[in-house]
Amino acid sequence: MKKHQLRAILLTFSALGLGVISCTNSDNPMDEGKEQTVVKVSAPEAKGETTNRVKSIYSGETGEVQTQTIPFGEGTITATLTPESASGAFSRSGVSTQNDLQPGIKYKIVVYDSATGAFVTEKDFYSQSYEEQSGVQGLETGKAYTFVAYSINSTSDNPSVSPSGASSFTNAGLTNVSGDLMFFRRDMTLSNGNNFLGIVLKHQYSEITTKLDATGIGNITAVSNVTIYPTNSSANLNFSDNNITYNGQTPGGTPVVFPSLNSSVVYSTPTLLISPLTTTAELNIGSITIAGKTKTNIKMSNVKITPGTRYNLNLNFATPK
Repeated sequence: MKKHQLRAILLTFSALGLGVISCTNSDNPMDEGKEQTVVKVSAPEAKGETTNRVKSIYSGETGEVQTQTIPFGEGTITATLTPESASGAFSRSGVSTQNDLQPGIKYKIVVYDSATGAFVTEKDFYSQSYEEQSGVQGLETGKAYTFVAYSINSTSDNPSVSPSGASSFTNAGLTNVSGDLMFFRRDMTLSNGNNFLGIVLKHQYSEITTKLDATGIGNITAVSNVTIYPTNSSANLNFSDNNITYNGQTPGGTPVVFPSLNSSVVYSTPTLLISPLTTTAELNIGSITIAGKTKTNIKMSNVKITPGTRYNLNLNFATPK
C-alpha cells in the first residue's frame, strides 16, 4: 500500500514539473533560440568607488579668452569671457564642478537595431535612482544596437521622440526643445552577461554665468534690461547625425537675471543660450546703479559663442582714482 502511495506522489510531482517547463517554454515563443542580455546604464570605475552614475558634460571649448574694455562714464568696464574646461572647471565658490547628473534628473534611453534602423524599445530613467540598476532588458546577445539617451536636465519633463511613433532611426529626433538639451549616442554589439553603456550626456546649448564686480566703488543696488543677443526660442535635433537646426530668434535676446543685489559683487543665474556658432553676440545692460549713480546703455559687442560650451563672463567696473 505504501509503495502504491509513494509511486502516485512521484507521478504527481513529475506531471507538475512537466507543466512548469511547458508553461515556461510557451510564454515567449518569439525568444526561442535567442539568448538575451541586460544593458546597464553605466559601469563602475576601475577603482571600485561609487561612480556608476550618468554623467553630463560641456564640450569644454579651449578657445581664447575674450577681453574688451567698455566705456563707463569717466571710468571703464573690463569684460572677460572665459570658457570653462570640460574637467576641473571651477564654480564661483572655487570648488571644482561635478559632472555627475544631479539626483532625480529624468532622461530617456531609446534603442534601435543598428543593421535596419528599426525601433526596438525605449525606457525612462531618473538619475541616481533604484530603477537605473535594472537597465534595459530583453536585448539579444551578439546583436548590434544603437543607443540614444537624452535629457533636458529636468526632474519632471523630457520631450518625446519625434515624429510620434517614429519607427526608423534615420528620421527620429527631437523638435522644439527649449530646455537644457543633453544628448548621447553609442553603437554597441552586445556580449553575454551585463553590458555597460557608460552614458555621458553632452550639453547641446551654451550657458553663461555673468559676474558684475564693482569692488572699490560701492554696492550694485539695481540692474535692469540685461540681455544676450542673438538667441533662438528652441531647436531640433536629429538622432542619426546629431545635427541641430534652430527655430525663430528670440526678440530682444535672452534675459540675464540677477537674483540678489545690494552687494559690490553680484552673480546672475546661468543663462541658457540656444544659438549656433556666432562671432557677433552682444551683451546689453539697459541700466545699472552703483553707489547711487546710474549708467545706461552699456554694450559688449562681437562676442564669440560656441554651442555646447559653458562660459564665465566677468565685468569689472573701475572709476578714476
